[in-house]
Amino acid sequence: MTFIDGFCNLSVMKQEIWANLIKHLPPNLTVMQAARIFRRSISLTRNRLSANGYRVKESKKYEIPAWAKTADWNRPNIDIARKNGISRERVRKFRKKLGLPLVEARGRRNGKV
Repeated sequence: MTFIDGFCNLSVMKQEIWANLIKHLPPNLTVMQAARIFRRSISLTRNRLSANGYRVKESKKYEIPAWAKTADWNRPNIDIARKNGISRERVRKFRKKLGLPLVEARGRRNGKV
């Protein structure tokens, strides 16, 4: 038996092991839940689940918080944060997640470095 034959046998064995593990999963798990069970990455788990015909449950869509729906996104992050009682960082991350453009902040800088 050559190295290539041994490698092919190993590959088939891995596929059989994954198929056996997936067969014993409870139905309607999300990819994240299955990845936690297997202690593997989400991408690897997603690939293995789809290769073995496991139907994954769609994860819940992220809901936009109330403060983000009413925020005036033409204002700087600090103004939005103060008005809603949250941190500037949270506003910054949410602005980035929504794909909104940055607003030029009115800071204390005088152009000096």
